[in-house]
Order: sequence, then structure tokens, then C-alpha cells
Amino acid sequence: MQDLRNTQVTWLTGVLGALAPARKKGAAPVASLAAYVFTVCQGALLSARMTGRVEDFDDAIAHLRSSLPG
Repeated sequence: MQDLRNTQVTWLTGVLGALAPARKKGAAPVASLAAYVFTVCQGALLSARMTGRVEDFDDAIAHLRSSLPG
């Protein structure tokens, strides 16, 4: 399970780094941002599965998207 998480965070790090190569000074490292994105997505997925409401996932992802730089 940890290997899957590490693989996905590594992939996200590359994607996010390519999308915002010039990060502002003092901004969180791209790897930290990738771990945050992974965690929010997994939590949202788990929550939606528990409640049976896809809207729970959609709402969490909408908030995530609005919190991301760029």
C-alpha cells in the first residue's frame, strides 16, 4: 500500500512541478503539495464511498482545486 502511495505522489510531484515550474519563494515544496493532493483525494474518495454520495467527493475536489496555486 505504501508503494502505491509513493508511486502516485512521485507522479503528482512531476505533474505539479511541470504545471508550476516557477514557484514563489516560501511556497511549500512541490512534493509536499503532491502529498496534500493525494491525501485529499483519497480522503474524499473514502468519504464518498462511506456515504454513497458522489457529491461529497465532488465538493472536496472543488475545494482542493480552489486551494491550489495557479
